[in-house]
Amino acid sequence: MRIRDGRGETRLSDLHKNRILELAEPVPRDHLLLGLQLERGWRIGSIVGCHNKVSYTRKRTGEKAICIVNLPGIRKEDVGHETIMIHFKGGKTEPDYPGEKWLRLAQDLASKVRKGERVIPLTEQHATNILRKYAKLAGVPNWDRLHNHRQRAYFGTYWARKTGRDYWKVQSLMGHKDLRATAVYVEELSLEEKKQLLDGT
Repeated sequence: MRIRDGRGETRLSDLHKNRILELAEPVPRDHLLLGLQLERGWRIGSIVGCHNKVSYTRKRTGEKAICIVNLPGIRKEDVGHETIMIHFKGGKTEPDYPGEKWLRLAQDLASKVRKGERVIPLTEQHATNILRKYAKLAGVPNWDRLHNHRQRAYFGTYWARKTGRDYWKVQSLMGHKDLRATAVYVEELSLEEKKQLLDGT
């Protein structure tokens, strides 16, 4: 994503991701928020909820359209024994497994709120501020350029590398409907990677 002043967005490294999570550990709410994004790749709107009016141009017709995105975030009743119900744009809701560590933390936080209340009662902007706070503490360069969707990009590229660029696995982990959306995160092979594959080294 390009930003108007030309500096672009900051990319997170594995080292930075680990340091951010380590720094957030003493604050369970922040730890869960950042963990679900960095280690599970969930969208911020699905975690904290959002109400946005999004305008876009339809690719096929060129027609302008408006979409209302209204997500409740993760509520007490969404946190189950093995999964968390995730609310997506378009009204789709499905159970997903966040990993044992994040599920246990979500269950603990859910036990402290009432039915209907959000487990992480923040706005999207507040969540961005939390990300930037920990990124600054972790020594991330250009931490002020980070945005919550950057964490999703980190997750996608991380799992693309870890799965050997397996589009289908990355698509399933990220919850994309269209494989073209996944392709953005599955980067081309570097020269070194090409050499390793072709020369068997």
